[in-house]
Amino acid sequence: EATAFSKSDMFACISSNGATTQYDDERILLDEEGGPALVVGFLSQRQQYGAVLLDKDLRHFNLFACHEGVVAKRSVTSDWAYCQVVDSHCYDEEAMVYYVHATGDHNEARPMEKGLTTGWCSWYHYYSDISHDSLSKNAHILEKSKSSIGFNVCLIDDGYMTAWGDWTSLKPGKFVKDGGMRVLADAIRSKGMSPGVWLAPFACDKSSNLAKDHPDWIIRNDNGRYANSANCGKFFYGLDATNPAARKHVYDTIRRAVDEWGFEVLKLDFLYASCLEGNGKYDPTMSRAEAMHLGLRTIRAAAGADTFIIGCG
Repeated sequence: EATAFSKSDMFACISSNGATTQYDDERILLDEEGGPALVVGFLSQRQQYGAVLLDKDLRHFNLFACHEGVVAKRSVTSDWAYCQVVDSHCYDEEAMVYYVHATGDHNEARPMEKGLTTGWCSWYHYYSDISHDSLSKNAHILEKSKSSIGFNVCLIDDGYMTAWGDWTSLKPGKFVKDGGMRVLADAIRSKGMSPGVWLAPFACDKSSNLAKDHPDWIIRNDNGRYANSANCGKFFYGLDATNPAARKHVYDTIRRAVDEWGFEVLKLDFLYASCLEGNGKYDPTMSRAEAMHLGLRTIRAAAGADTFIIGCG
């Protein structure tokens, strides 16, 4: 990796018109307008996180499959590799169209049969300062504007719980104590919109009851300390997707949101917290990519086939 001039995660597309620049060591001139293209990468990241490494002249490349020092107690394989040379001026806009369709087919991506999901999200005005009253008021306003603006979702974002990880602990005095999330979901649905909710299923706050009760679920770094998962102005923990008990917590959290609370759209944030770097995992034979894939499969199994999932973070 240290000798590579360019690096791209998972895949890369390089297109050129065949000419070289007169400056900067006669480097090849990149050209996205119909020039011949090389598309190279992996069709998925189920086994490992892969990278494409290229030299500065774009004449040599390597596919790099990183298992990150896992304990190999079984055979080690990579995800399927993909390489395609696209002839010049045989595409109008995007040389990667074949690769995109191939990855979609390989990962069993489904078409959006019900059309685009568009809607209102509480975060971008209230941030975490939300309550039953403010959400109900906005749902009422949205109902009157729904036909003219054209949207079909009302999404409750972060701020309803006392701590990340303690998803059933609603903020006292701001939400209906018993069945509060179901009351809100039903109210949104009654106004002709799909109710949505924000969750960070593989994250928990330092102050949460979850962190206090289940410290063995939290990923640790190579020094034995809790791994750093922060990028949002605070330090929080990542739950180990290789741990069956942690996965059951995630499964129950998602199932509750869909079945008991009645939400049809899930905005799932900080999903990367399931595969933080570090050797403090329940199963050291699993790569970070395998942990993430297992975590996502758990989420889909709990949500069911018809729940719309927004992958966030």
